[in-house]
Amino acid sequence: MFTKRVFETLKIGNPMNPDTNIGPLAIPEMPEILKEYCDDALSMGGQILIGGNMNLDVHGMGRFFEPTVIANANNGMKAVSEQIFGPIVCVQEVEDDRQAKYLINSSKYGLQASIFTSNPLSFEYFTSSLRVGVVNFNECPVFGDH
Repeated sequence: MFTKRVFETLKIGNPMNPDTNIGPLAIPEMPEILKEYCDDALSMGGQILIGGNMNLDVHGMGRFFEPTVIANANNGMKAVSEQIFGPIVCVQEVEDDRQAKYLINSSKYGLQASIFTSNPLSFEYFTSSLRVGVVNFNECPVFGDH
């Protein structure tokens, strides 16, 4: 799966190191909160493809969380319905574009959406009908240069 392969290459560490992709979390309690999101997803039929664990340094310090991909996601999961301030991506398969649009527009946040499809006509459909700030087409900007 594409998302799993991408996440396997990400490096956790000191944000001052140019090889680091994911630095520490800003909120001290966030690793525990992210773990709760993963546990909730598992209890609702989700599958952790990679990650899902707190990642502390050798001294048990730090606020790190492994890059995580949750498959079989649904809108009832906290990881889908809440804002996640950590390295978690939820993958939700849909029947068709109508269902995808309905699920995306069901979010109470609507900051951005990433649509992955081989049909270029879908871009027009989604950009004209989603209630989000930004629609990404076949990309997720977190994987670009910062």
